[in-house]
Amino acid sequence: MATKNAMAKIGIAHLIWKRHLQAGLVSCNISLKQMYLLNQLRDRDYLHPTDIAEILFCDRPTASVVIANLEKRGWLTRERDPDNARHVRVRITAAGGEMLEEINAVHRGNLQRTIDPLGCFDAAELKQFNGLLDRLLIHLAPLRGEIDQQNGRT
Repeated sequence: MATKNAMAKIGIAHLIWKRHLQAGLVSCNISLKQMYLLNQLRDRDYLHPTDIAEILFCDRPTASVVIANLEKRGWLTRERDPDNARHVRVRITAAGGEMLEEINAVHRGNLQRTIDPLGCFDAAELKQFNGLLDRLLIHLAPLRGEIDQQNGRT
């Protein structure tokens, strides 16, 4: 029972923080997933839609909707992969990069006016907490493979 209780608490903490972050982005008219994708693309030449689905922890159709919505705004572009014509490369555009800088500035400002979710821990507790979370993620890693298999991302 303690395991379910701990996992429920982790889930609730995650949802509270996620809702808080999303509320701070309302004025930018962008979702956390969209912002995260733009940040990922800023640091890379391109990503394939399957890779995007994996980093966003969603299925491929959901990733396609996220990509399409950002493409409509002119923040992303899709192009055929010259190495494999069946694949598509997704890239951030110059306009997307500029908008991302503005969004990140708003986001940083919002975070400076909020509580630190881990501020309730001292340095030793934070180190221990991070170690425990790392161990949990390593333990759960095989499930990620099962989920990817179920979603056709083998």
